Amino acid sequence: MRNVGFAIISLLFLAVSYSNAQDCLDYSEFAHIEGSVDTPGYAYVVAISGNYAYVADHSSGLQIVDVSDPATPLITGSVDTPGIAQGVAISGNYAYVADDFSGLQIVDVSNPATPLI
Repeated sequence: MRNVGFAIISLLFLAVSYSNAQDCLDYSEFAHIEGSVDTPGYAYVVAISGNYAYVADHSSGLQIVDVSDPATPLITGSVDTPGIAQGVAISGNYAYVADDFSGLQIVDVSNPATPLI
């Protein structure tokens, strides 16, 4: 029984120490939000290629965001996918979108302003 009491006291000490350590940390010097853009849907997954971010945006399909100026990202183009876009990968001029209910959608993104399935 004595060992159980010691274990509980040790865990409480560790929890309080961890809590106090978290209060002392200042993460602001490490990271901050440089810019943002609101997409029409729910952003699930982002893939980056060159100056563009490709966002699997739930029921709003694929959103293509120009991130050449991180302080002011702009939605450049989009294409609605038949289902719910839940993932995206980029290779060359193609975005491969995992689309719930309709499988894989292959999107030509050679012109980011007018992507085509």
